[in-house]
Amino acid sequence: MCEFLKVNRKGVLKIFNKTEQNIQEDLEILREWLKQQPHLPYIDDARLEAILLLRKFSIERAKQTIDGYFTTRTEHPEFYENRDPCSEEFRKSYKVVSFFPLKCQTENFQRITITRIFNPDPKEIDGVIHAKYNFLTEEAFLQYDYCNGHQVIFDLIGVKLIHLSIFTPALLAKSTKIHLDAYGFRIAGIHILNPPPFMDTIVVIMKTFLKDKIIKRLQIHNDLDSLHSVFSKKLLPFQYGGECGDLYQIRDEWQEFIESMRPWFLTDEKLKTDESKRPMTSNGSYLSDSVQGTFKKLNID
Repeated sequence: MCEFLKVNRKGVLKIFNKTEQNIQEDLEILREWLKQQPHLPYIDDARLEAILLLRKFSIERAKQTIDGYFTTRTEHPEFYENRDPCSEEFRKSYKVVSFFPLKCQTENFQRITITRIFNPDPKEIDGVIHAKYNFLTEEAFLQYDYCNGHQVIFDLIGVKLIHLSIFTPALLAKSTKIHLDAYGFRIAGIHILNPPPFMDTIVVIMKTFLKDKIIKRLQIHNDLDSLHSVFSKKLLPFQYGGECGDLYQIRDEWQEFIESMRPWFLTDEKLKTDESKRPMTSNGSYLSDSVQGTFKKLNID
C-alpha cells in the first residue's frame, strides 16, 4: 500500500462500467494467455490490473503492453540494470531533474505528474540516468496507482538551449516510447509551465516522436492563472499558487517512497524475456521497430 498516492478505485471502475467480477474475469483471461507465453516471466496481479486499466480494459492491448513491458528490459538494459534507488547516481540525478506525481487525483481521477529541472547546471545532468529513474516511478505507478490517465506538467523554469543537447530527440523518442508502450502511460494532457523563448523549437522536437492526437492535448501556460483554469488550486503545490503542499517536500517524499521499494527493485530487475523461448507466432521485438523515423540534427544557436 502507498499512502502517498490517493486513489479512488470505485470511481475509476465506474467510469469504465466495470465490476470486481469483470476484473477477475479479465485477469483470468490474461493468466491463461500468459501460460502460452513461455518467454515471459511471472507478473503479479497488481501490475496486470494496472495495465488493463491503462489500456481501458482492452485485453489485446493489455497483452501487447505486457509483452512490451518485459521485452524492453531485454532490449534496453541501459535503463534496467543496476536499479538500486539508493545509489549515489540515482540520488544525485533525482535532485537535479525530477519526475514525480502529486498526491491527489483530479475530479475525473487522473494523476498529475510534474517534471522539472531543479539544478540547471548542464554538467550535473545525465539524460540516461534521469530516464532510468523515471522508469522506477513508472514501476511504482503500476504497483500502487489507480488512475484514469495522466496530466503531465513540464515546468521549464531554468531550461536553456544547451539542455536540448542532453535530452536529445533520440533519447526522448526512445524513453517516451517505453513510457507509452511498455508502461501504458496514458497522456490525457501536457501542460508547459514557464515556457522559454525557444518554446517553438521544443514543440518541433516533440512532434518528431509524439502522435498528433497527443500534440493536440498540449497547452502552454504563460502564467499561473492559465494553469488554475485547468487544475483546482487544491491539487497544486504552493509554488504553483496551490494548496496541496510544498513542491520540494512532495518531491522528496516521493523519493523516500521509491527508496523504500529498494528490495523490490533489486529483485524485479532480473525479470525479462527469454527470447529463446518466444513462440514463433509472437511478433518479437516491439520497441526497436516502433521508434520510427530519423532525427535530423537540429541547429541550435
